[in-house]
Amino acid sequence: MSETTLADPLDTSWMVEGACLNEDPDLFWVDPKRDNPDIRAMKTEAAKKVCKSCPVRFPCLVWGLLDATGDHWSILGATTHRERQAIRRKVGWS
Repeated sequence: MSETTLADPLDTSWMVEGACLNEDPDLFWVDPKRDNPDIRAMKTEAAKKVCKSCPVRFPCLVWGLLDATGDHWSILGATTHRERQAIRRKVGWS
C-alpha cells in the first residue's frame, strides 16, 4: 500500500488501491429515490463490509468528509452521508 498523506486531501491517486475496484459500483451508491429501505440497508451493510477491509479507507473517509464528491448517496470510507455529516458536526466542520 502506498503512503497516505493529507498534504493534498483532494489527491485521488489512492483510489487505484481501493477494495471497491473489484465490486459493482452500484453497491456503493444508495439512492433513496430508487432503492426501497430494505435494499438500501442491504447495500449499505455490504458496502461497509468491503470498506472495512480496504487499505485506503482513511483517505476515502477524508475525501468524503471534505464532501469532495458533492454527492449525498455514496458510501465512502465505510460511512454514509448522514454519518459523515455527524462527524463534520462533531469536529466543527459543519
